[in-house]
Amino acid sequence: MSSPPTSLPPEALPPEVIKVSAAHSVTGEVRSAFCWSSDPDELDRVTNELVFGDKEPDPNEAAEAAPEAAEAAPPIPPPPPLSEAAVLSICAKHSLPAAYAATTSAAASNLLVFLPGAGESSPDNHFLSLGRKFELPQTDALALLGAEVLPFELGRAWFREMDYGTGEQLPWGHEAKASSFKKAAEGLCSLLEDLSAVLPLENVFLFGFSGGAALAMEVARRTPLLGGAVCVGGGVVEEGVESAGEGRSPVLMITGDRDPVFPKAAAEKSRRLYGEGKMTCVEVKGKGHAMINSERETRAVFEWISEKLARSMPTLAKMAGVKA
Repeated sequence: MSSPPTSLPPEALPPEVIKVSAAHSVTGEVRSAFCWSSDPDELDRVTNELVFGDKEPDPNEAAEAAPEAAEAAPPIPPPPPLSEAAVLSICAKHSLPAAYAATTSAAASNLLVFLPGAGESSPDNHFLSLGRKFELPQTDALALLGAEVLPFELGRAWFREMDYGTGEQLPWGHEAKASSFKKAAEGLCSLLEDLSAVLPLENVFLFGFSGGAALAMEVARRTPLLGGAVCVGGGVVEEGVESAGEGRSPVLMITGDRDPVFPKAAAEKSRRLYGEGKMTCVEVKGKGHAMINSERETRAVFEWISEKLARSMPTLAKMAGVKA
């Protein structure tokens, strides 16, 4: 039998919400769930579900277990619907421009977060429109812009990608680029930590393009509990990623064989540094440095995300042709 579970109430959670974590009695896997009441009986019920739920019956263990432990615990109630106001409030706390789109009439339990590349001036842009067009069941869309303000009113970026005096692109090893990239990654990780108070991170998916893709992949490396990250025309190319270990979120990387900004060599290095076991790669012939713009790319994104969402959404599993 595993060690006694513990209840972990994060500081950011409302007083009545408690995050419960416990090791499963058979697999040893540490799982978490939100308890939407501080009532002791409700906490015990949620904890028992984490410890004994989804367990293969063992006749010997069943004979020794207490009668109350042998009974199947009632299902954990779903969390409250995703709140647009709560999400935008968290973005404002981190001083990041944001726009939100409720993509379906049903209450959302998943969030697709778009991270555009440099040059966007408004978060209510074509990335958010793409989120609306996807119409993923129970999935709302959020578009964010970076904190780096470009000169000459050229919009925003996530980190410093160029020399503002000469206009030349900075190499990844440049100190200003590396430090600003690290700051952006830490800032987005902090935002996601706050977001976990209103939505489990396994229900959050990042979708980045160009510099936003590099940031999405770096954050996925640092945040293993994410649902995943879609990275188009960008990825992690810094040395030292090899030490990340196995604690990484799954990534879908889409590249073009004619991309001058993120060429094939950079894509191969990114795949090697991140780890092929956690990455699905799609190379599109004839594609330059651009967002997804073909049926093949759109289908690849939809199928990849659908497989992740299908774990807890039978309707989407049926649409995607996968087993929930």
